[in-house]
Amino acid sequence: MAINSYEPIECFKLFFTDELINLVLLYTNQEIDRQRVNYKNNESANLCHVTLSELNALFGVLISATMSESKFNFLINCLRFDDRNTRPQRKKEIKLAPISIIWDILMNNCRNNYKPGSYVTIDKQLEEFRGRWPFRMYNPSKPTRYGIKIVMMCNNSSKYVFDAVPYLGKGTVPNGLVGADFFVKQLVASIKGSNRNVTIDNWFRNIPLVLSLLKEGKLTIIESHYLDSRIHFMLGLHKQLTEEWQCQRLNIPSISKELRRTIQEVIGEKQGTIDTSHNTQSGPRKYCTFCNYKKKRLTTTYYIGCERLVCGEHQKKKMY
Repeated sequence: MAINSYEPIECFKLFFTDELINLVLLYTNQEIDRQRVNYKNNESANLCHVTLSELNALFGVLISATMSESKFNFLINCLRFDDRNTRPQRKKEIKLAPISIIWDILMNNCRNNYKPGSYVTIDKQLEEFRGRWPFRMYNPSKPTRYGIKIVMMCNNSSKYVFDAVPYLGKGTVPNGLVGADFFVKQLVASIKGSNRNVTIDNWFRNIPLVLSLLKEGKLTIIESHYLDSRIHFMLGLHKQLTEEWQCQRLNIPSISKELRRTIQEVIGEKQGTIDTSHNTQSGPRKYCTFCNYKKKRLTTTYYIGCERLVCGEHQKKKMY
């Protein structure tokens, strides 16, 4: 059915089905009845039950102006996704009770209306949210900082969210299970035996889990590397490839002090030592690498590693 959907409303209906919309309509009208008694003029048109067309207009209100501001604020305040009367009882068993019914329908629609490719990715995402939520997380390293942590499985090429599991604080993972095992096995349940490849990061890395998915689920695993790991690798490679040449450049007396200092920092020269055991070595003396070429100062003492010559004056300055 999804492949034959071209209009925006047809695509919307694939995920927000009549079943889902009718449940939201029912629970929202229950909340309207509960809140209407708090208003003096409870016969106002803004306090009437919301209709199906009005609820659809509420979902599309961000696209264009479709209702008055007072009506919009009232409906947003009354918008509900479960039966509030039975919520306390359900919360004893399901932490996601306020939205669990709608969430399950939505995730089922996501799985049924798309066929992922050969490569999928499982990763964590912090969805920005600053409202009331007992499991709201704070992560200063993220752009959003405050939000709801959701573990998602997405198709690599289209970035389509095929399945997702929200993190609900302590107790999300059943006792005796490793967190990575719980999330990954729950997400890959719908693609088990499909010979797909799953990309994960080091938080999910677990050798027994990888072997289990390969043996029981016929799924292969690839671990992704963060950008900072690649940067450290490339910087290390840069240093190793250029160190010999940089040392040769330091032997050029005419390079500027600023460039000399930069090269010394890059190659970590300050950790080196000066070999003074060759002051009496035989052979012709050579010019000091660090002195101005006009001084023509000769020496036989050199720096270990690069074998750059250094005179007595620069030894006393403790340049190393």
